[in-house]
Amino acid sequence: MKKNKHEFIHGIYTMTAKQRFNLSSKECDTRSNSYKPALAFEVNNGLCGISGDYTYPKGMTASEYEAMPKCSESVFSHYLFSTKPVQCMDDFEPPILKKPFPQKAMSELKEHLDTLVKLNPNLEKVQFDQDSPLEIIHFINGVSCMLNPNDIQFYLDTFRKTHKALIYVYQDESYRSLYDGINKDVEHNIGWVPSPKTMKAIKKQLEARRPKNTKKQSTKPCKKNS
Repeated sequence: MKKNKHEFIHGIYTMTAKQRFNLSSKECDTRSNSYKPALAFEVNNGLCGISGDYTYPKGMTASEYEAMPKCSESVFSHYLFSTKPVQCMDDFEPPILKKPFPQKAMSELKEHLDTLVKLNPNLEKVQFDQDSPLEIIHFINGVSCMLNPNDIQFYLDTFRKTHKALIYVYQDESYRSLYDGINKDVEHNIGWVPSPKTMKAIKKQLEARRPKNTKKQSTKPCKKNS
């Protein structure tokens, strides 16, 4: 019998109905404004547990929540971002708050933050400066973009050093080796800044599907990366 195109070629894992739906959804379409890179990578490469699976306020989808204004001020307009050319890790400069952030807008951001954490207790593990409007908005954006908690934490920790996150981490040889190695093994490339923990989980799944692996593979649904 001819295999369904939504199944692994080596029969390791059959996608759930949710994943088969997502395969053709706008969140997995690079041409869509609702594109979610981690989810698209997971689904289009036949993996599982790579993206974040969250509940959003008022029953909204991730895309609906992402499009919703989070506060009455533009967070990024209050910061100064370096345009200095970089040659090495020491050249990166962190964003600087150039003018006070309005209290009303800060309260609006914190309300979104509190709501997301109450709806998704697994987000409590993400540690960051909750008095920083920039870090709060990056946390919110990470959740609405369906990044898993480890990737949100990694991005926040990196952004604290520089807004050029991928350029920064890509200068690390071990990170670059993992990142490039995965992209060579998949059809749909990485489109976000994954944490080393997430990349190791990806690598493990890719290695498990190789024909030379003769161990019996589990067909149980896999858990989300947390």
